[in-house]
Amino acid sequence: MGYFNLPFNTVVQHIIPKNSFDSFTDSKQKEMFTKGIAKIVWSNKLSAETRNLQGKEIQEIQIFTIELKNKKR
Repeated sequence: MGYFNLPFNTVVQHIIPKNSFDSFTDSKQKEMFTKGIAKIVWSNKLSAETRNLQGKEIQEIQIFTIELKNKKR
């Protein structure tokens, strides 16, 4: 992973269960998640704790890697 060449202290590498998004999706979207997505990984976190970034409007940036079941080109 590591597509952005970010510093090591920003790495999270935590698998997120697809059902974590259930409260934000309707039944059609849930079906798309189940059929299309193999895995969701919280890859990196950019924040005051990880990069000493200070800001009022944006407090944190989270980067996710989504692995699809069927890779189309």
